[in-house]
Amino acid sequence: MVDWRTKASITDIANAINGRIRRHHRDMLRYHWEHMGYLEETIEELEKQIDQLLSPYRKEVEIIGWYTWCEQSFGSYFYCGDGC
Repeated sequence: MVDWRTKASITDIANAINGRIRRHHRDMLRYHWEHMGYLEETIEELEKQIDQLLSPYRKEVEIIGWYTWCEQSFGSYFYCGDGC
């Protein structure tokens, strides 16, 4: 149940929490884990909907993406650095 992005090994995590996590902590960790999964699924669904809604404007989105100071970050949202 360790996320692949975690830098610590499973052994390190197990040693750090050994004897310190109680039932309440396990429940809270499970609730957080399930909520993160829900949020990831919701973001995926939103990205699909945004992609469908942007399909008529695909050429414009590509043109905007050509500018070096802009990079597409989430669906139709663009993060623009200095100059935007």
